[in-house]
Amino acid sequence: MRRSISVASLVLIGLFAKNATAQDTRLLGTWLIISAKEAGEATKEPVGDKVTFSDTKMTVQPKDPTEDAPPPLAIKIDATKTPRQIDITFKKDDEASVVKAIFGIQDGVLKLCMAAPGEARPTTLESKKDTRQFLLVLKRAKEE
Repeated sequence: MRRSISVASLVLIGLFAKNATAQDTRLLGTWLIISAKEAGEATKEPVGDKVTFSDTKMTVQPKDPTEDAPPPLAIKIDATKTPRQIDITFKKDDEASVVKAIFGIQDGVLKLCMAAPGEARPTTLESKKDTRQFLLVLKRAKEE
């Protein structure tokens, strides 16, 4: 009897670990920006751009094919936190800056809320007036 409980426990732990890993990888892939807010105000500038996430990088493909894509950005994802956290590192004038952000995925929609470089990580998936937070809403991009 004791052996069957141990085997059952291992199977359940394995299923839980598999589901946790699957949830952690939901961010990976290409997404299309469908709306954006900066300091609580809607902005159309990035709408239509595509964002691709890998384990360690984030790339942006502008909607305008004549516009140069920025270099890939280094990312560090912490899916053990609630809300999930992501640090986005970019270089400007040979100095690295980190943008602290949070994200959530629900019903196939990704919300990514970023603070201005050097500011505290947002705590909610929204961009409020009088903040320096930027909210992107994205949906999974269709394969071409």
